[in-house]
Amino acid sequence: VNPTHLSWKTPAENQSDRITHGTHKRGERQWNAKLTERNVRDIRRLSKTRTQEAIALEFGVKREAVSKILRGERWKWLLAGDE
Repeated sequence: VNPTHLSWKTPAENQSDRITHGTHKRGERQWNAKLTERNVRDIRRLSKTRTQEAIALEFGVKREAVSKILRGERWKWLLAGDE
């Protein structure tokens, strides 16, 4: 390990660095992800005209997953880019 690459950080700063450096495992980068970022954007768009149950069936996930996406509990980082 190169000592110049090391620095003291808080856990929050470490998480921020993971996002900045692209080493995070969130969203579709998780091994068990069923949805892509595009799917999540489509789910948010479709929620204006379809029920959560219908959306869940279309994307092969549970209604609870759709609900959490729409409430911003899952895939929250995409909210800013969806407007």
